[in-house]
Amino acid sequence: MDINTRLSELIRTALELHQQGNYKEAELIYKNILNYSPKNFDALQLLGALYAQNGKFIMAIDALEKALKIKSNNPTTYFNHGNSLAAIGRFEEANISYMRAIEISPSHSEYYYNNGVALQEINRNDQAIENYESAIKISPKYAEAHLNCGIALQREGRIEKSIIYYENAIKIRPNWVQAHTNCGNAWMALRQYEEALSCYENAIDIQPNNVEAIARRGDAQNHLGRNDEALLSYALAIEIDPANAEVFSNCGVLMQRMGNTGEAITFFERAIEITSGYPQAHSNRGNALKELNLFEEALSSYDKAIQLNPEYVEAYCNRGNVMLELNRVNEALISYDRAIGIDPDFNEAKWGKAFIFLLQGKYDKGWILYESRWNRESMQRYKTRFDQPVWKGDKDIHGKSILLYAEQGLGDTIQFFRYTKLVKALGAKVIIEVPKALLELLRENEYFDFIIEKGKPLPFFDFHCALMSLPLIFNTRLNTIPGAGKYLFSNLQKSKLWSDRLGTKTKPRVGLVWSTSTVNESSIYRNIKLEDLISNLPDCYEYICLQREVIEKEEEILKNSKIRNFTQNINDFSDTAALCEMMDIVLSIDTSVAHLAGALGKLTWVLLPFAPDWRWLLERRDSPWYNSMRLYRQEAPMQWQMVLDRVKIDLVEVVENLKNSDVNKK
Repeated sequence: MDINTRLSELIRTALELHQQGNYKEAELIYKNILNYSPKNFDALQLLGALYAQNGKFIMAIDALEKALKIKSNNPTTYFNHGNSLAAIGRFEEANISYMRAIEISPSHSEYYYNNGVALQEINRNDQAIENYESAIKISPKYAEAHLNCGIALQREGRIEKSIIYYENAIKIRPNWVQAHTNCGNAWMALRQYEEALSCYENAIDIQPNNVEAIARRGDAQNHLGRNDEALLSYALAIEIDPANAEVFSNCGVLMQRMGNTGEAITFFERAIEITSGYPQAHSNRGNALKELNLFEEALSSYDKAIQLNPEYVEAYCNRGNVMLELNRVNEALISYDRAIGIDPDFNEAKWGKAFIFLLQGKYDKGWILYESRWNRESMQRYKTRFDQPVWKGDKDIHGKSILLYAEQGLGDTIQFFRYTKLVKALGAKVIIEVPKALLELLRENEYFDFIIEKGKPLPFFDFHCALMSLPLIFNTRLNTIPGAGKYLFSNLQKSKLWSDRLGTKTKPRVGLVWSTSTVNESSIYRNIKLEDLISNLPDCYEYICLQREVIEKEEEILKNSKIRNFTQNINDFSDTAALCEMMDIVLSIDTSVAHLAGALGKLTWVLLPFAPDWRWLLERRDSPWYNSMRLYRQEAPMQWQMVLDRVKIDLVEVVENLKNSDVNKK
């Protein structure tokens, strides 16, 4: 028997042992062959494959590279070489080996698939997608290729297409939990929560104890407002995996939204105990502390989140929000700029920055950035509402019809209603859509051709524009604000009705608003306790409640006070306007009634929190938006007493001036 025949027999023997899992004996024979014949290609490439199977990747790479020097056109060797390089994280080099294998033998779907995996690891997702699609073209039922192609597409933001590949993977392998879960994740990214929930339910049906699917089901239920179901999902996920920090954190977010902020903090802190390096939990804890007005502690949480992840955009933005609450405007701007520097498309930070510019009176920058609101999640419903083009001031609308619509609150609508006059002056037919509460009030004005209640069918129009985009279109600056005097008018019949209802006037009248009817984050800082307000009201006035709603716990206080209450007679803002006309002074927190009184030209005193809304600017005691307005600002967060002291002094002074004026007339 010649030597070559003998070596061939030894190779076959070693290969049989290798395939049977008897690696030690196979390795010994491969090495003996190489001792005798160092350039034996088969022994080198098989030994390399054996090393790779046993996790000895450096040794595998060395053996396979020696084999490739002998025979440089063997695709399997390049493929194994690529696998070994990928196993130790050398993905760029692995890509080169896979590409060489593909070049030599382009009909192997595994070559494309593994190359796609390597490319995905180094974020070359577009190339990874091409490789997965090539693998699928060769092997249409290659389930893993469909799944990974979906993942790569989703990373590239091509979410709709990723769902197609996830669903293909499910068709090929119906009981594949990961495919159902990934498909659910894609639907979640599209905010299609019902579809996502269905996918997670499918995954759980297949594998009832799959923590990822159960937890993500909770997230979908959370977004759908199905709070109790979400809590049950989170509780089950925690029962199965008590060390799952993400579930604790997400459950905390839900509890906070349900008003259980203290309990939410407990969940965030449990998440941090489990995984101290979990930046999202620190940031979520900061959000909860902010809600409890524990601003400095909130900042510490955000700083910790940023320390753990210096690229954490949301934490910078949240930090900016707290700085605004502390009226530390320049520091807030730095945080927003840092967020935008990391992600130029992060709209919440742009929104915060717009707020600051407007607050500072830098309207040239502020109005432009204010348009970033359209990309916020809460505004998405408006972006696709109309088929007609949006008017941005660049088109001649003379002889055209334009819909102007209210997209934010009642006070915003009142404040920016003044711009309808400017639009009408351009020769357009103006249609205005407003909330029902404002319909009768605004109907008394002539700045439009047609007014319609929000939600009712709309007439034909050529263009549309949101009211709050008009300051940008008309290039508004502090010294060019239109209609700072009286621009709204009350109904004469209703004014007469309210005059009769109030009866003979014996003292100057002050209309009061001390709280908002809505419960939201900003209302916490704006509201004043009724009992605190009452104790600071001098007796030289007649006081009238201008609120449409009074919370239950204040009804008894109001009943036993010197404030006359007509809430049961106020049906909408046309009533409020008529009642305001009867007042000498309107004293209000920052709410829609303040805007109404200012637009009616009434003497209006507005009590502002330490961190005011952008429309009130900084430090000023007057408002360029309303000539008849005086502003009273807190000097520290949540501290109203000094404000009320100043108001009391000024109220008394007004009465004294009136008395002196009467004396002088005599």
